[in-house]
Amino acid sequence: MFKKKMFLWFYLPVILGLFIFSGCGVTTPVAVTGVTLDQATMTLTAGGATGTLVATVAPVDATNKSVTWSSSAPAVATLANGVVTPLTAGTTTITVTTVDGGLTATCTVTVNPALLAIGDSYGGGIVAY
Repeated sequence: MFKKKMFLWFYLPVILGLFIFSGCGVTTPVAVTGVTLDQATMTLTAGGATGTLVATVAPVDATNKSVTWSSSAPAVATLANGVVTPLTAGTTTITVTTVDGGLTATCTVTVNPALLAIGDSYGGGIVAY
């Protein structure tokens, strides 16, 4: 009889209290509320150096910060993980989309024609000077 009372009055409240205050290891997911890019526009040269875009997902403690990248004109510029590679002259819109919520941000990328150098072919001839 004594052991039952001791269990009911002491151990049971302690055990229940541990479960209540520990949260039982359950965490609440934090939803994404927005995404931004560090640049709204970017200018590159065809065949030249790459450019880098940095996406920032909000809030800082969002559970799933994964994003996907796309180019509206892959013939003008391609990208992988925010690194933009200019291919040919033209304009493309780079879009970053959050996996959680489908929120987007964009950057307009202008790719200028490659600069000509002596010896390059241009207009049916060769650049002399």
